[in-house]
Amino acid sequence: MTTGAAVAKALTDCKGLITYAARTLGVDPKTVRDYIARFEICDRAYREARQTTGDLCELRLFEAINRGEAWAIQLYAKTQMRDRGYGDKTQIEISRRRPSANKAANLNIDFEEYNRAYQEAMDVVRNAPDEA
Repeated sequence: MTTGAAVAKALTDCKGLITYAARTLGVDPKTVRDYIARFEICDRAYREARQTTGDLCELRLFEAINRGEAWAIQLYAKTQMRDRGYGDKTQIEISRRRPSANKAANLNIDFEEYNRAYQEAMDVVRNAPDEA
């Protein structure tokens, strides 16, 4: 018999991965999802495990940024710095007329702007003092 406490412990031990927790308990993943929906202890364990995993991912990302790894700087800029003009620029034209088959979508990415912003971010990282 599976208990709420057992499911909560499995979720914590398995970093909030439902299928992995179910496998360790010998139950179907739907059972684990049901326990999360029904029992506060399971829901809390699930949310805290996922939050902890997310925090660890962010920590590793920041460590890579501090090492000057371009992929990490690019990922952070594209996802967290859109308000500063970073990220992919997509332009979509909308018309009330039915578009012709060859003009169904018009997507433009300004690679010059992107590369300029990327280079600025790299310069900031290269010139940042070491925090170690």
